[in-house]
Parts: sequence; C-alpha cells; structure tokens
Amino acid sequence: MEKTPVTRIAILGAESSGKSTLASMLAITLDGGLVKEYAREYCENLGHKPTAEDVIHIAEVQIAEYFDPGFSSDFIVYDTAIHTSLIWLEDKFSHVPQYLMKAAKTMEFDAIFVCDSDIPWEYDPLREDPYRRNELEEKTKKLLITLGKDFHFITGDVATRLKNALYALKKLSLI
Repeated sequence: MEKTPVTRIAILGAESSGKSTLASMLAITLDGGLVKEYAREYCENLGHKPTAEDVIHIAEVQIAEYFDPGFSSDFIVYDTAIHTSLIWLEDKFSHVPQYLMKAAKTMEFDAIFVCDSDIPWEYDPLREDPYRRNELEEKTKKLLITLGKDFHFITGDVATRLKNALYALKKLSLI
C-alpha cells in the first residue's frame, strides 16, 4: 500500500499577527493536525528572558517536529516554524548558527503563509515588540527569499485570512 503524501503548511509572521488563529482554523478546516508554537510553551515555563541558547533549543525542537510532529495526518499545519527562530536569533543576538540555516533551507513546506501585521496588537507577557511588527514581518519575507522559499502574504480579518489561505492552497493544487 502506497503512503499518502503529507501536506505541510507553515504559518509565519511577527508577534500578534494572527498566526495561531490562522493555524488553528486551517487545521480544523482541512481536518488536519496542528503543531502548536513550541516557543510559547517553552518560554512560559522558562523563568527568565530567553537566551540565544534557549532560542537554539527551540529551533532544534522545531526541526524535530518537522520530521515527527507526533501524529499522523494528510495535512500538518505548523504554528510557526524554524524561520521564526532564525529571525529571533539574528534580531536579538546577531548570530544564527549555520547548521540551523542549512536545516531551514532543506525543510520543504508545501505552503508558507506570512501573516500581515494589519490586525491590532494584543498584549501578552511573552510579546515585546508591538512597534516593530512591520520590521519583523519584512525580515521574515527577506529570510524566505534568501532561503529560496515561496510564500503567500495573508492579510485581512480572520475570515478573510482563512479564505485567502484556502484559495492559495487551491491554486497550489493542495486541496
């Protein structure tokens, strides 16, 4: 029996740009699995501001989750991916280990969505850059271009974002 190929979808963007909402909605709509944002879980239990070593650990877990999300599904939606950790490392610590860049280049997602920062920023104790969302969004796009990754920019309210993401998946012949 031939194994059905898995469709991997990454949701990226600056903080408070609707990544988790879109990821959850896509997973539900596609009857797929959701890989939750590991950085949030990790940092909530950290007890101190994340260090470069912490972010490297997060990136390594994101690599592991790419290869083994812990469940089986035809559609796997990643609420953030290694790309976010690479931007975090570069932005806050001015250093990205080359092995992580190589890993990001080899990880193939069938669709990458970058969420626009066109929705209001919401306070969260883990968030720290409400006035830099556009800058971080541009860094995300630049990194993806550098890695040679195609992506779709997702804008609008929650319903519009889901509609646009589903439309992009249809254009890519993934649904």
